Amino acid sequence: FNGLSGTIDQIDTKQLATSLSTLVDTFRDTPDDVRGALDGLSRLSTTIASRDDQIKQLLAGTRNLSTVLRLVHENGSPSRAWLTRQTGLNRSTVAALVAELVERELVVESEPNQTRQVGRPSLIIRPSERTVAIAVHPELDAVEVGVVALGGRVLLRRRLGTTHIPSAIEAVELVAAAIGEIRAELGEDHRIVGIGLAVPGLVRESDGM
Repeated sequence: FNGLSGTIDQIDTKQLATSLSTLVDTFRDTPDDVRGALDGLSRLSTTIASRDDQIKQLLAGTRNLSTVLRLVHENGSPSRAWLTRQTGLNRSTVAALVAELVERELVVESEPNQTRQVGRPSLIIRPSERTVAIAVHPELDAVEVGVVALGGRVLLRRRLGTTHIPSAIEAVELVAAAIGEIRAELGEDHRIVGIGLAVPGLVRESDGM
């Protein structure tokens, strides 16, 4: 959604809706099962044309939400005021975005340390360590598995040594077993949202191979 929200303004939604309608009309005299699918396509074209602004607003909100979360992840414990300056959004919008991230348990808000600054200090936004990802690093003599929280802190690490270079199947089995143990240890206090694999050696940037 973040990538799509950055390019939605370049899409001529009226032209897209017209093209879909033309496709539906062209294949109108087709078997019932095909015509049923085309009727759904026709409804989609109508929806796209009528909800253009709503779609753009939805994707813009998604883009802003991901931007704020990325800034918190990369910068540790920024303040609301800092996020407002970095994003160029107004304070009420940033407050609403942070509130949504708090509700999703992706960040936590806290009072700043007492300072001599005049005026009400801005709240500090920290990444929540409840949401984690599994990091996998296969090596020649071991497979390393770690648990990384938002913000980049490593919560757990397992190094599974091997007596030989593990095959792909052996590495997957080792990782699966380690993740099972890690999930039991983390319990319900953490939520695993993804797995990242570090591939050793040269990798083509174009296709990841």
